[in-house]
Amino acid sequence: MGRWVWMMLVILLLNPCMATAAEGDPLLSVDDLLALEESYGAFLAELEDLIVERGVPCVWFVSGVTAYEYGDVVRYAASAGIELGNYTVSGEKKMETWNVVDIVHQFTKTQELILQNSGVLPDLGRCNGTEYTPEVLQAVSAGGLDAAVLPTMYLNHRSFRQASDAQLY
Repeated sequence: MGRWVWMMLVILLLNPCMATAAEGDPLLSVDDLLALEESYGAFLAELEDLIVERGVPCVWFVSGVTAYEYGDVVRYAASAGIELGNYTVSGEKKMETWNVVDIVHQFTKTQELILQNSGVLPDLGRCNGTEYTPEVLQAVSAGGLDAAVLPTMYLNHRSFRQASDAQLY
């Protein structure tokens, strides 16, 4: 089960087409996700190899949590030439409603964690489900980043009803 899901994610990442999220039940239960978590680090390393091998230009927006929990994988990605970006401590949403000081803390703490675990200091930041107001952009800059990036594509395990849908994509 785990390998199929990770391969589906690789297919999604390497395909230039866009997809619409499918309606209905999720493909994975909480128990499935917990079982998959064990193979996540190994999957990331395989994915990084594939990205480098195929020459796919990308920025991996790393959360502080990911940098801390999977430091070896983040370090490996940086050494393989994959650009790292800052995704805040845990991909927080609706940061436009936050106090600017708290937003700055999200980015600066994540910068510290990424630097500690990869030796690289990202230039780009990305906010999850957040409107890029002037205050958010000021916080991005104050957090040590040159620019904030809007996502152009988002797919996850709920984007498809079944394996054949992912393979067709």
